[in-house]
Order: sequence, then structure tokens, then C-alpha cells
Amino acid sequence: MRDLVIAIMALALAAVVAVGGIGYVNIGIASRVETSAAAAAGFRIYGGALTAYRLSNRSLPDANSWRDELAPYMPGGAPRAPIGWAWSYGHDAAGPWFCFSAAEAEGRPQSLRKAADAFPPGTITVSSECAAPEGAPDGAAATYRPIRS
Repeated sequence: MRDLVIAIMALALAAVVAVGGIGYVNIGIASRVETSAAAAAGFRIYGGALTAYRLSNRSLPDANSWRDELAPYMPGGAPRAPIGWAWSYGHDAAGPWFCFSAAEAEGRPQSLRKAADAFPPGTITVSSECAAPEGAPDGAAATYRPIRS
């Protein structure tokens, strides 16, 4: 009987050690979730502000002063980017765009693609640089085009 109790305790100890090694949490998941949420929310806020600006002014904001020009159309304030990320704006022949980008690309395209999934196909392009054409290599820049020309 004593040997049976020792064997059961040994098996229980082995199970605890085996399961303990499997249950780790990936630390990077929190930053990917934060990045994805910040990108999706920012694109919605900036897209709405751009639409309101265009309806009021019948033009696009200037690429140098876009933050100040769009500020009145964002009652909750401009979206803040997580540390290491930045917002930018511009317009080209394809229309106006907002870009959410970071200097480092490691592990970041996945979170940007997740944010892009919340929008209609073709609206957000994940690439290595802002306003890159479709089919450019993945990187740490997501370009949102709320209005196509």
C-alpha cells in the first residue's frame, strides 16, 4: 500500500512538472493586441475626421498641418500611438491616406494585418513603407485609404 501511495505521488509530481512547462504566456501577445487595437481605432477616428473635414471644407487637409486641421473634427482628441509607433498623413494620385508605422518590423505585420481585417478588403495595405503600392513586401507600415480617387 505504501508503494502505491509513493507511485501516485510520483506520477502527480511528474504531471505538475510537465504541465508547468507548457503553460507559459507569450509576452509579445499583449503588445500585438495593443497595436492592432490602436491601429483599427485610429483609422476609424482619422477616417471619420477626414470625411467631416472634406464635407465642411470641400478640400483635403495639408500634409504639413493635417493634425491641426483635423483636430476640430475629433471631439475625443487624436488617437495616440503606442510607444515606437507613429501616425502620418499624405495624399497622392490614389487619394488621401493615413499611415500607422514603426521603425522595426519584427513581429509587427501580424498585428497590422489583424487590424486590416476589420476593414473592407483593399482599404488597408500592410507593407514596408507608407503609401506603398499593393503587393509590396510586408513590413511595419499600414496605409489606410478611406477615400479612393
